[in-house]
Amino acid sequence: MLMSANKGHSRRGGPRREGKTKAAIASYLAEAERISPPAARREPSHPEKCEPPLRRATATRWPAGPDSRSSHPPKEPKEAAMTAVVAARPFHLPCAAIGLCLLAACGEAGVATRHVAPTPVQPAVAPAPMRLHFGGFSSVHEVFSTRLLPAFARRWEREHGQALVFVQRYAGSETLARAIGTNFAADLAVFPFARDLDTLRERGLLGPAAQDRPHGGIAFRTLVVLSVRKGNPLGIRDWADLARPGVRVVTPDPATSGGGILNLCALYGAAMRGHAGVAAGDESAARDLLARVAANVVARAADSSASFQSFREGLGDVAITYESEVTLGWLFGHDEERVIPNSTLVVESPVVGIDEHIAAHGNEAVATALLEFLWTPQAQRHFANCGLRPVDAEVAHERRSQFPGPADPWHLDSLGDWQHIAPGILGFTTPAAAAPSGK
Repeated sequence: MLMSANKGHSRRGGPRREGKTKAAIASYLAEAERISPPAARREPSHPEKCEPPLRRATATRWPAGPDSRSSHPPKEPKEAAMTAVVAARPFHLPCAAIGLCLLAACGEAGVATRHVAPTPVQPAVAPAPMRLHFGGFSSVHEVFSTRLLPAFARRWEREHGQALVFVQRYAGSETLARAIGTNFAADLAVFPFARDLDTLRERGLLGPAAQDRPHGGIAFRTLVVLSVRKGNPLGIRDWADLARPGVRVVTPDPATSGGGILNLCALYGAAMRGHAGVAAGDESAARDLLARVAANVVARAADSSASFQSFREGLGDVAITYESEVTLGWLFGHDEERVIPNSTLVVESPVVGIDEHIAAHGNEAVATALLEFLWTPQAQRHFANCGLRPVDAEVAHERRSQFPGPADPWHLDSLGDWQHIAPGILGFTTPAAAAPSGK
């Protein structure tokens, strides 16, 4: 019927090329016969299960035209007409093909189908925390344990996604040096003086490039100063005032504390330089001053921190101590005052890496980064906040009002050979006992 409906004339009035259309239809039907061979075109045993999809797939509705009663479909392109003709001729597909049609029809019709959830992407596994062993003399406990090491750990985790764990030990420098050589495998260590590194060198733990860092490996400085009660009731101004009768002096024991040794060195050196009420260069007068001050000492604690703590708790009138002990106390509301003598010892503290321990722990990248961090402006400001004098020129300039300088600063090496001066200062003849070290 549909074939007869296509007879007639085209819109332009010419006869339709029925032969060509019939040939195309015949070709299309032949292809269908090839796909569905005669053996597969038997009537299915359950036609009701196979017919509905075919009906849906082949049923074609023509849209109503201006004359909906017309039996002729609207004229369409040749491809649409060809498809309609083929669909109108009934033929049976293999059941496997019908099954595929059903699956496709169900999926397109919105019928519930099983969707396999994609495998979730596993998040990247964070690297295991890195452990680093750090040792320092007691007076730097506050700045490293509560400020510098946490600040560096945050930076490292932010840049590398790895947490850091610090194993820390603080003690007198001589005790610390012995521990590093025996039972504490520190990766990095800070000492009050470069002389304290000799013990590590003797044990083969430091190479020639150990101090090949900015400022020769010196990370910060401090001074040996005097500390007095609020308002300075006794009018203590300089070293000579410590020898006045009745002035009670607090200083660490030089037999156990490197800080105690350095305090005596500061007093002796100032006298030898003519800034302690005696003639410059007079060794006898300098030793006499030491003896008179020693007679006024009322407490000799085992280390610098313990000594200054006893003074803070009310013992004595004046304490000989590190400047950083006084200024750090100000952060916690203490009111002891600082008196900077006209001439005093500058204490320069080196930080070193112990290559043998770093290699054993496999943390070279972290250790190197921490060493470099200590000379950054951020770290130098942390030192300054805790009363330690920064070595960075820019930060030192920023904090110049915080750290007034003595009229005559000097270093330990200016006293000469330690073997020569030790007996006069300490009464020691054994080099190990006389070596400057400790808190």
